[in-house]
Amino acid sequence: MKMVLLLILAVISFTLLPQSVLAHSPANMVLEYDFNEQKLDVEITHNVIDPNSHYIENVKVWRNDNLIIDQDYTSQPSTSSFTYSYDITALEGDVLRVTSTCNIGGSDTKQITVSAPKPPTIDLSVNPIIATIDENSSQDFTITISSDDDPLDGSTVTITTVHGSISNENPITGGKYDFKYTAPEVTEDITETINITASKSSYNPGYFEFQFKLEDTDAPSKPELVIGVNPYISEIAELGTQLFTISITSDSQPIDDVTLNINAQYGTISDQKANSGGE
Repeated sequence: MKMVLLLILAVISFTLLPQSVLAHSPANMVLEYDFNEQKLDVEITHNVIDPNSHYIENVKVWRNDNLIIDQDYTSQPSTSSFTYSYDITALEGDVLRVTSTCNIGGSDTKQITVSAPKPPTIDLSVNPIIATIDENSSQDFTITISSDDDPLDGSTVTITTVHGSISNENPITGGKYDFKYTAPEVTEDITETINITASKSSYNPGYFEFQFKLEDTDAPSKPELVIGVNPYISEIAELGTQLFTISITSDSQPIDDVTLNINAQYGTISDQKANSGGE
């Protein structure tokens, strides 16, 4: 009997508690900004029994500390989680801060920094990759143009050389682009560099550079060193590292005791180690 009486008193006491004691801040708030649509979605979790008497009564939005939205509500759409959307013009780097306030008491504040979507990048590769070409001779090349591993048509391709000439440029469907390289006459063996740029609206441009030797056919022949690199990659994340192995051969035979000079245009080279077997 005493137990039943205590339970009844506890229920009555809880029922008579003022609403301010039952109040609570929103359990969670998630902000998401759609840069293309210029729209802010505010997902609020506020668990209540009756959304008409206990609800989020106000949402404020600041852009870079300037109040731009002050919205009052007389109820909330559900008893748990719901989303309010606001049309807000913002630039990359703008800070959007949101405060949601319960009508009985309590609030929550979150903020995000606006970031613009990054355009896809054009990837380039060339076939074949050659080591040498005789003076006054020609070589056909095919460029493969892609983005996110999908063939990309409609790019504007620019090809430049240091010594030779480019002709017979021909874009092909399926992300292919053919061209012919013609070597000039030289008086000694020199290095040729071909630079390729591909651009297209709404894409980051792609770049590819490769080199080979222009051979003076009148010069006495010398054994040729052939250099291979494994793996061959087209990109690497910033601050990332990649281990490469260089193989050096001549007439398909490994060559040791070779002086190597390795340079990087932007990154750094470290952990160089000469192994046997031409590596």
